Amino acid sequence: MTAVDVDPQALQATRENARRNGRDIEVSYPDTLGPWSADLVIANILANPLIELATDLSQRIRSGGKLVMTGILAEQAEAVMAAYMGWFEFAVPMCREEWVLLEGTGYRCVGLS
Repeated sequence: MTAVDVDPQALQATRENARRNGRDIEVSYPDTLGPWSADLVIANILANPLIELATDLSQRIRSGGKLVMTGILAEQAEAVMAAYMGWFEFAVPMCREEWVLLEGTGYRCVGLS
C-alpha cells in the first residue's frame, strides 16, 4: 500500500498512524512514484484538484478498480462525477452534512466485433 501527499506533515502523520496500527505503508510525494497503477485509489482532497486529476487518476486505476473521493462539498459532487464519466460508474453519493463521498467503479469499453 502506498500513501501519497504533497504535505510533509500529512506524510509524517500517515507514517505514525501506520506504525501505531501495525501497518506497512509506503509514504511518498507524488513526483517520486514513477509509473504506477492501482486497484483502489482513495483521495481526500478538494473538488478542483480532483477535477484537474481526472484524466491521470482514471488512466491509473485498473479496470474494475475503485475510486473513492472525499473532501467534496455536496454542491460540487455533480461536477466531480462529470469529470470522471466515461471511466467510472458511480454509486449513489453518500452525504453527511454538507460533505459527500463519491465511489466509482472503473470500466474500459471494449470494441464490438
